[in-house]
Amino acid sequence: MKLFLIVLIAVFFGSSNLSAFTGNGSGTESDPYQITNVEQL
Repeated sequence: MKLFLIVLIAVFFGSSNLSAFTGNGSGTESDPYQITNVEQL
């Protein structure tokens, strides 16, 4: 249980610095993300 909590905290803080997608689309099947440059990838 302790290991699970450590991993969960590490994933949360490790992914918190990711920025939101800045391109077009909402990421759904009917409105997929449209990647137009390498920064969006």
